[in-house]
Amino acid sequence: MWAHYACSHEGFVIEFDTESAFFNQRRSQKDDFRHLKPVQYSTVRPPLTFDNGDITAMLTKSEHWSYEREWRMMVDLSDSTNTLSFHGKTYHLFEFPPSCITSVILGARMPEAIRARFLELIKETPTLAHIICYQASTDDTLFKLNIGPT
Repeated sequence: MWAHYACSHEGFVIEFDTESAFFNQRRSQKDDFRHLKPVQYSTVRPPLTFDNGDITAMLTKSEHWSYEREWRMMVDLSDSTNTLSFHGKTYHLFEFPPSCITSVILGARMPEAIRARFLELIKETPTLAHIICYQASTDDTLFKLNIGPT
């Protein structure tokens, strides 16, 4: 998680409340979008065809990633809140309610100035006051991270 998604421990990881209504917005029982679905891990790459609404390819990763135990929620790109373009690529950003966040783990290598500002923002913002903040640190003896209160 840290090496792949949190900028080699300089970023942060968000823990979400998967029971939040935000993660179950399906419009019908057959709706594959707007709700959490588990990622399937496989040795075989599924075909990249999206005929008849088959989303298998978007929910499949190599079994090498199975330790992630990932879940995904897919939404229509047209529902994005904001769109940004950088270096010829387009990024669709989606808002989610702050109430969905249960905790944040700050990376072991997060620069102190960013850490201090991050904690200040959470403390000063009423809609974020419920969020529990943790700090990751590398263990001195074992190849593991220790997660403790900030």
